[in-house]
Amino acid sequence: MQVIRTRNRKMTICKIIVSDMTDACEIVWYNQPYLKDKLKAGNEYNFFGKITKKSRSYRNGISCI
Repeated sequence: MQVIRTRNRKMTICKIIVSDMTDACEIVWYNQPYLKDKLKAGNEYNFFGKITKKSRSYRNGISCI
């Protein structure tokens, strides 16, 4: 998981790449840095949300349970 702090330090961006047997997807969360300690590689998680395509990349609105 990659955690990025914005220049003004008012926002934290967490990025993670998840995959299944068919494809991979990058998921982005804003202002939720605690997820870095909660999500571990190799474990199974359920994610839900809306994935939309914009230009050449996909934008997501995904949360985890």
